[in-house]
Amino acid sequence: LYTDAGEHIYQVDLVTNKQTVLLDRVGGSAGTRGLAYDSINNWLYFSGVQLMRSRPDGSELQNITRYLNLNNQNPGFQIALDHHFDSRNPRVYLAFNGGLY
Repeated sequence: LYTDAGEHIYQVDLVTNKQTVLLDRVGGSAGTRGLAYDSINNWLYFSGVQLMRSRPDGSELQNITRYLNLNNQNPGFQIALDHHFDSRNPRVYLAFNGGLY
């Protein structure tokens, strides 16, 4: 999986090198910046002007941003997941604006 600044999430087959657009028009006008896959719960997390999650097939798209000042000039960048406390409900960390939230 990888993202681009043009609001896409791609899936690449490493054997055939075939690229497929997995999700389109996501991440808002800043594009899609951060990406993390929760293989335990089968969620795909990504950021841009919002912190979002969906199933890998694009279903159940949800905005999980709360109280963050994300915008075009201040988008979210890197995402990290922590399953240590609760593997069914991992903590999601987002780096932006010089901090980790």
